[in-house]
Amino acid sequence: MPAWIALVAYVLGSMALNFSAFGRNVLAVGGGEDAARLMGLPVNRVKFAVYSLSGLMAGLAAFSSRPNSAPASRPKASAGSCLRSRRWSSVGRF
Repeated sequence: MPAWIALVAYVLGSMALNFSAFGRNVLAVGGGEDAARLMGLPVNRVKFAVYSLSGLMAGLAAFSSRPNSAPASRPKASAGSCLRSRRWSSVGRF
């Protein structure tokens, strides 16, 4: 399933970069910030949008690659047993 998500994200990203005004702005800013600024492009807004999309894609990758295990809200051991195991695993007991 994650391979399909990656493929869809790749196709949509490629289409957005090649066929939209936003994609052309991204390519222009990536080619040279000063030149894009002299052309009148909103460089800071484009950079913010690119970083936001990058974070969104990283979150999507983390969500799609998480293991299908029990939720973290159900601990497998109590705090007391964890402390006991730590006490017995110490190297220099007095």
